[in-house]
Amino acid sequence: MTLHKLFNKLLATGKIPSNKKNATIVLLFKKGDYCDSENYIPISLTNTACKVLKNIIKKIIVNHFAKNNIIYKSQHEFMEKC
Repeated sequence: MTLHKLFNKLLATGKIPSNKKNATIVLLFKKGDYCDSENYIPISLTNTACKVLKNIIKKIIVNHFAKNNIIYKSQHEFMEKC
């Protein structure tokens, strides 16, 4: 399935297919003793297509908020700098 078709399906149904919800967890070594489990950090590898769509939707929403002055002054620090 092409990315375009996947995005259209996700937007039309409002549902994410179960195979796209799964993530692979890998342990990334930080430093210290390899035998100590405290020296590893779990990293979640999620579906790239879903991450791309999420970022597209986020950008549209943030732009809408900025264009229409919907963000309160107390919330402006949470917005990304352009």
